[in-house]
Amino acid sequence: MTPRSHTASHKPGNNPWDWYRLAQRLVSQNQPRAAAEAVAKSLQLAPDIGDFHALLARLFITNQQRSEALRALQNGLRRGCLHTEGWEDLAVCANLLGRQHDAGRAFAEALKRKPHDITLLCNAASNDLHLGQLEQARKRLQAVVQQRADTARAWWMLAAVSTQPEKDIAAIKTLWPTTTPPRERAYLAFALARLLEKTGQHEAAWNWAEKANRLVRKQLHHDQAHWRARRQAHFRRQQHLLTGHQQAEASHDHPCPVFIVGLPRAGSSLLESLLASHSNISALGELPDLPLALARWTNTASPEDSITVVGEDYLARVKAIHAPTSRWFTDKLPDNAQHLGYILTALPQARIIWIDKHPMAASWSLFKQLFAQGHKPWSYHLPWLGEAIALHHQHMTAWHQTMPQRIIRIHYEDLARNPGDQLDKIQDFLGLDNQSETLLASQGKAVTATASAAQVREAISTTAVDAWRTHATELAPAKLVMDAIFPGLC
Repeated sequence: MTPRSHTASHKPGNNPWDWYRLAQRLVSQNQPRAAAEAVAKSLQLAPDIGDFHALLARLFITNQQRSEALRALQNGLRRGCLHTEGWEDLAVCANLLGRQHDAGRAFAEALKRKPHDITLLCNAASNDLHLGQLEQARKRLQAVVQQRADTARAWWMLAAVSTQPEKDIAAIKTLWPTTTPPRERAYLAFALARLLEKTGQHEAAWNWAEKANRLVRKQLHHDQAHWRARRQAHFRRQQHLLTGHQQAEASHDHPCPVFIVGLPRAGSSLLESLLASHSNISALGELPDLPLALARWTNTASPEDSITVVGEDYLARVKAIHAPTSRWFTDKLPDNAQHLGYILTALPQARIIWIDKHPMAASWSLFKQLFAQGHKPWSYHLPWLGEAIALHHQHMTAWHQTMPQRIIRIHYEDLARNPGDQLDKIQDFLGLDNQSETLLASQGKAVTATASAAQVREAISTTAVDAWRTHATELAPAKLVMDAIFPGLC
């Protein structure tokens, strides 16, 4: 069956592809509800075509209906798609649902149909990195830059897995004078910073990182004072809630959440990859479910709805998508650090692992990282960065002092230097049998859907622990602010 294009003069009748094309057009016009109705008609007429289930999954994802999206995804994978765009929809949805193996299958099917599509190759390579398939990711990215040398995003991704950094540095520097869009230039500058650091050219690495941050900062619409006020108010609301809340008895139902929290790029991916092979831990990565549950409670809860509904909603969402069966499951979304008061109140059975990196090391890790557009705007200017790190430590220290029995603090530097001892502490904290030897032997094999996906595949090393010291003078503006807000932090 071949899809037929929908035109303004043609009203869909009994051809399911007409309804499908109408749904696609409605999606492009930002009419998701009408699009869902149209694709439902497609499915009513032809329920065995995977493309229709794929588009429905995409619409459910857009509407944050994750369990419904999972059902549509599974239906689409089971039936298979007839066209590339259907497989692309399935791949993207699977990735967003944390099902990277399903995404890998869908990307492979899409690439059979469009083997030279640059966007597809980049997205598939990103998924490869999450799965630890570094060589396949490298080959796909190299295919992109060989086909279109000016694909800045591909160079940025390739820098993480490059085996020939000097050659890649030369290629990117050749592109630099003719690349004009600010975001593209930022990709290239961050790539150069990473590659130059890899080759030991530290001064040049700093210069390109500074140039990259300046490029991003010029495009920002960020009010740091407003951000600070909101962060502080959010923290005070949770303190008030926790103080006035009678702590419920912890449920002994399993599985229970372990929230791995800390600053971005502080070692949470490494820690989760180490814990992932424990027989009583399911490593689930960065889950969006707590912020979704909090948003639902904030927007729809009636006055009699206590914070406990957030915990119930969160657990229901996680179980619907991931169905963890171990005693504990990990959630390492970094932004959960902002919601610890809600977590401690709504989920009395939850435990918190605070992965804490030296503030100056965190400064350098963050300053050389390009985040998704709109995320972490404070990371592109050293005084803002220093303020964000200091506030993070202020708030985390307060929560740790309030409930030390439910929060364990693990220093990244200790984890890198002596991972066995830190794993012993964590397993004891969670009441688990000691499997440290197995965990250390299996490190780097778990799916890791984060910016550190390539890095955690490497053997544990202390190389990065003191890397910031090379740039201590340049990082001084961040340290100055940290010292003013939290004396003694550094």
